[in-house]
Amino acid sequence: STRKESSAASDVYKRQGITNGSDWYENLLIHEKGHASFAVKTAHDIDKTLRLITPAINCETLELNANRQARQLMTQLKRININYDKSTGHGKNQGAWLK
Repeated sequence: STRKESSAASDVYKRQGITNGSDWYENLLIHEKGHASFAVKTAHDIDKTLRLITPAINCETLELNANRQARQLMTQLKRININYDKSTGHGKNQGAWLK
């Protein structure tokens, strides 16, 4: 599927006169897969955290604790993505940039 998408995107770039479109698209996929891997790891961390959450006095307290912990992990993910984009120049340093 990714191969077909890449080939189709490359054809579009060629028709639009964008040189090296295929390389750019492949590099963009690599960059975005970096973001995706951070998100998947965070999802696993949230799952792990929720499975280990301590019992609470009532459902409302349990929900508040679970949401607080999940939000902390999501805030961490946001920082990770910001740092990743800074370090890669939003993909520019990875060749995921049209000139």
